[in-house]
Amino acid sequence: MIALHAGIDSGSTLTTWSLDPIAVIAIPLAAILYTRGLRSLGPRRPFHGSWRPWSFYLGLLAVAIALLSPLDHLADELFFAHMTQHMLITMAGAPLVLLGAPMIPMMRGIPRGARRKVVIPIAKSLPVRMFLRILTHPLVAWPLYTFLIIGWHFPVFFEAALEREAVHTLEHVLFATGAYVFWWNIIDPHPLRPNLSYLVRVPYIFISVVPAFVLGAFLVFAGTAWYAPYQTSAPLYGFTGLEDQQLGGVIMWIPGSFIIGAALMIDLFLAARTELAGAPVFNMGGAVADMPEFVAAIEGVLPEAAGTITIADAPIPLPGEFDDSELNRAIPGVHWRTLPEGVAESVAQFRHLIDAGRIDIERAMA
Repeated sequence: MIALHAGIDSGSTLTTWSLDPIAVIAIPLAAILYTRGLRSLGPRRPFHGSWRPWSFYLGLLAVAIALLSPLDHLADELFFAHMTQHMLITMAGAPLVLLGAPMIPMMRGIPRGARRKVVIPIAKSLPVRMFLRILTHPLVAWPLYTFLIIGWHFPVFFEAALEREAVHTLEHVLFATGAYVFWWNIIDPHPLRPNLSYLVRVPYIFISVVPAFVLGAFLVFAGTAWYAPYQTSAPLYGFTGLEDQQLGGVIMWIPGSFIIGAALMIDLFLAARTELAGAPVFNMGGAVADMPEFVAAIEGVLPEAAGTITIADAPIPLPGEFDDSELNRAIPGVHWRTLPEGVAESVAQFRHLIDAGRIDIERAMA
């Protein structure tokens, strides 16, 4: 990590690649395990079609650009570069990796002995399963992600990350973790069951845009620069500290909102195409009657109503018969009443309610 002081060589910064040890090891290792896993699956991977591996590798590339390219050093000197780095990790890297459905390929990519003797027993242990279940729960994942995004932008924490390598590494690890569990509830974590249905994800996604939107607005419309180190380094690139901060706020505000908005639109599309489990639709059987038959049934029960009901004898736009076989299979023993029986029962029920004082007939007829 390059400390922020006067005398920065901006030319060398733009050509210097980072050698962050965690990123240098983790990113190639993830790519190797994923690739080995895909090869071991062979033709038995219809879920991992051509686009999912590309998504995974693009996600790793986004993280590599954020942590290993000259952008990592530039982020020490310009706030908007720092914000770009965070957006690549949280809004590009995490969702793209998750879209690659990495769990099965990466597990299969681990050597068989280590996988069976070490990794699988640990993954199946109760403490690990409970920890992951809690961490990925929507009521934990969203607040955690929000707390990390907002909390790390308080000047005391932000400047600590700029000044200390260990703190900056911790920031990146927490951002990546928080973003991954946040997107876990938006993108199906194959092969595990999703925590939320597509319909329930809509409010989850919608409220997620608020913290970044508000923080971006504060950064853009603030009257003063928040971060002292950038007030020294930003002028070397032709920006004031405030201009640098405002540009960073725009990067958080607009691209972040666009990505979340795109996720919301895709989720709405998927929700509209998804059949609601547990909510079958049936045709209801019975007889279709025209209006004269209906009036005749009423007059048969209420002779005093004869001649008082006027109708327009227009045909009812209903088919003459319904296939109610599925309903009969789901609810056997349904007793279908004839039209006169149904009218008689309805009239008797209304009379009972009137006698019980539960219907004020005079008020109803007023």
